[in-house]
Amino acid sequence: MDTAQLRQAAARILGFLHPDGTLTPDRVHRADRDLSLHRNPDGSGDVRARLTPACYALWETILEPLARKRPDDGCGPDLRSPGQRRHDALEDAAKRLLRTGELPSTAGVVTTLMITITLHQLETRAGQATTGHGGQISIAEALRLAADGKALPVVLNAAGGILAYGRARRLASPAQRLALIARDQGCTFPGGRETAARSEMHHITDWANGGTTDTDKLALACDYHNNEAPRQDWYAIMLHGVPHWVPPPHIDPHRKPQRNRVHRG
Repeated sequence: MDTAQLRQAAARILGFLHPDGTLTPDRVHRADRDLSLHRNPDGSGDVRARLTPACYALWETILEPLARKRPDDGCGPDLRSPGQRRHDALEDAAKRLLRTGELPSTAGVVTTLMITITLHQLETRAGQATTGHGGQISIAEALRLAADGKALPVVLNAAGGILAYGRARRLASPAQRLALIARDQGCTFPGGRETAARSEMHHITDWANGGTTDTDKLALACDYHNNEAPRQDWYAIMLHGVPHWVPPPHIDPHRKPQRNRVHRG
């Protein structure tokens, strides 16, 4: 046996010898449980935890499918390490949890990631934005989170006064969501195969550029294309009330808008 097989065999033997768990009773696990978050000066962070068997089983179940590479994301071979996959899965799980709106309220309002930036930072796309807990993230990342509807941005003037208070995309009404599902049926990016259930709302005009949460200004896009398509110089437009995506010049020098017909058969 290699070490992994030996560890698995030992765990099974231990299960037979101590089926009632008397060797490591639950009260020991409960007493030892711990989790700490440490923020680094650059805004990144370290997570250290000792989880109970039940908590570990829950997160193992949650992270395993999220860490898998999506077969149709169109990004080629997945070059991430196992640890990077688990990190990205943890981030994905957090975004999904925020979207549910089921977290306990904070200061009387729904728990929301609040990001504060200045007008100068917004205009220059330079500097560091501040989170509601005092953390620092890049302006580009702050705007991406705001555009994805996973953060609520607040823009301040030089004196600290509020100039703009953004609306998170997840605040779209259930009726708007149903309308988009009926119209788009899934990810609208050309060739995208993700269903509506696995897609998010994408602002045709980004929040930072004055985009609004109106049905005719929204389109369904899977998480991958919601984030990566704009980075690769694709952008969405509406033609005859239907979302189309304009490719970058290196793909189509004429930049002819493309429509996804995968969900239409």
